[in-house]
Order: sequence, then structure tokens, then C-alpha cells
Amino acid sequence: MHCIGLATFLAACSLATSARPPRQPQNLRGLQPLELLSVQPVQLLSAWTPWPEDQKLKVAYGVFTSPLEKYAEQMKAVADTWAQDVPPQKLLVVGVNGSAPGVTYKQAPGCQDGHVSNPGISCKEATLLTTGYELGADWVVVVGSDNYVLPRNIEEQLEKADKTTPQILGIFGCGGGQFCEDHKGGLCGGGGYAISRGALDKMVGQGEEASENFIKESMNTASTVSGYWSDQVTSCIARRHGVQEVQLAGLYGWKLCPSGHDGEACAFDDALYRKKILSSNPKPLTFHYIEPNEMRSIHNIVKSPQQPAPAEPAAVALTAIDGQKGGAVRWSLLESSAVNDNYKKQRDAYISAVDKARKLHARAANESPSTIPAKSKRAK
Repeated sequence: MHCIGLATFLAACSLATSARPPRQPQNLRGLQPLELLSVQPVQLLSAWTPWPEDQKLKVAYGVFTSPLEKYAEQMKAVADTWAQDVPPQKLLVVGVNGSAPGVTYKQAPGCQDGHVSNPGISCKEATLLTTGYELGADWVVVVGSDNYVLPRNIEEQLEKADKTTPQILGIFGCGGGQFCEDHKGGLCGGGGYAISRGALDKMVGQGEEASENFIKESMNTASTVSGYWSDQVTSCIARRHGVQEVQLAGLYGWKLCPSGHDGEACAFDDALYRKKILSSNPKPLTFHYIEPNEMRSIHNIVKSPQQPAPAEPAAVALTAIDGQKGGAVRWSLLESSAVNDNYKKQRDAYISAVDKARKLHARAANESPSTIPAKSKRAK
């Protein structure tokens, strides 16, 4: 019960610290030179409330977005729904100004609007990561404005993971053979991901210009070996530093559609989302391609007490891919129980659909997937 229309995919895509030595940006290590956009220091636009001293798990939720009307409507729905379940000021929004109570905003004027047409979205994602890191987060959870997020379920998973281990938890397998210096598959960012402090220690590091250098490295990577796909940018940089890639069940990067659907956009199906929300195998963490009215419908389901869904059949184990060990498969410690085999099949189909959509986009641009030039400005 899943689908992702290729046209829908492409349209939606137009969207306290440990001591470490300063790190030089990766663009000084053999990548092609890039005339980088100016990265200006930006102040937080609303006060950040420090975590209590006895806080055991420090999670910053981050959304990168655009001031365009479509994304403003999405962000209003986010503020009205799942953001209410995030502790005050622990939702960081990069790319716009705003006044929603309990939300921290960072405008990032040095980042262009755009996605597959320029490195702007990678600039925003890197700004989000460096800001969460500088503010002392154990984990930064990265999502888009069209994701519905279940923070309690996510934090339940993060409590089982080691924040000091350099690792990213997400959906992995997209972009194999197309991007990065090693041409390996990386993040499928549509379902969101969680990145540990240990990973950011390696990828960002400390020093007066560490954050700016990381943002510049991200923009350079976007323009040289990632086709401007920000999830691939994060994957490339993570693998350069031996960060583990861990498959995390419960991230729904695809739209839920009835069985036998032809793969194009389908109408929102309340029953399908209710079933997934009530499922414990796996517990849902995020949903993708969610319109503002659908986000409110999902939130109503989440907040309505219901009987547990029937157990779903069969299972496979969760795996982790170690970026430092040449892509060797490792068992994840995040789940003690097996993962629903149906979910894995849906995830595999989603990865295939994402890769197909990106190849079509590259072909339409008459360029190879890793060298698409900035020909037009597209929002997000």
C-alpha cells in the first residue's frame, strides 16, 4: 500500500560542544573549485531556550523551507500540529522569519531559494545542522515542511541509540552509481533523518570558522558531485568522515496509496494512515508528501485514542551500513524486534522510484546526474 508519482516527486522536490581541532572545508581536498555564495553569519530570530541541566536526551527538530506561499501554508500546518509535541524552542526553522510560539527561526539570507537548480537547499540544510550542533543537541532530526512527524516515537528510537557514535539514522539506498566520489547509494531524504552529535563532531568539528566551512563544503559538494540533491550532499560528506549509515524503520518517505494503484498521485486515504499510526511494527516516525489539510487530519488521528492495529505479518532485521568499512552491512541495535517485511518492500520500491525520478530529471536537463547546472531558480 504505497505509491510515489514521479511527477509528484519532482514537483515536491522543488523544495555545547566537545573539544575538537578546527577542520578545513572539503573543497580544499581535491574537489573542483566553486565560486561559492557568500555565507553570512545569521542571528537566531527567536530566543532559544536552553535544555534543562538534567535533560537526558537533547533533540533538535529542524525544518528547511522557503518564504513562498506554498511553503508558508505547510509551515502553518506544522505549527498547528506535530510542532505542538516538540518542547518549546526545540523546533528550528531555517529559511524564513516567523512568529509561531515555541518555534526558533533562522532566516539564512546567504542561502538561495532553490533545490535542483542551485546549492541553496544544501546551504539551508547545512545551516540547520550546524545550528543544532552549536546549540548542544545530541541529535538533529531533519525533515521538510511536507513531513508529518511523530516526535515521541522518534525519541523512543533515539533513546536506544548512542549519540556519541558517528551515525545517521534514515532511509538509505538512493543515488547509487550517480553521486558522490564513491558512487555509492546514500540518504533518501524525503522521510527525514536523525544525525548524531558524534557524526557532527566529525563532519563539522570545532573552530571559529567550522560552521561556515561546513556550509561552504556542502554547497561545493552540491555543485560538483551531488546534482544539487541535499540528501546526497549530506551522504557524501558523512562517508568522507566514516559516519555510519543506519536504516531506520518507520520513516515513510512515500505517499500511502491503495494496493494496485498506478503510481501517480492518489487522494488522501484516512484508513491507510490510521492503520500505520496504530501499528507497532514498525511504529511510524514520519510521513511524507502531506498537504496542510492532510497534516491536520493525521494529527487528529494521532490524538484520538484507538484500539491497537492487528499485528502485521513476517519480518526482516534492521541493518546498518558502515561508511568507514566500505559499505559493509552491520546489524543495528535500534530494534530488538524484527521489522515488518511489508514495510521493507515499500521502502525498496520507494528507493527505486526516487532513483528513477532523479535520472529522468537529469536526462531532461541533458546533463549527467552529478553535474546539473543552475539554469533556473526553483523554490524551497
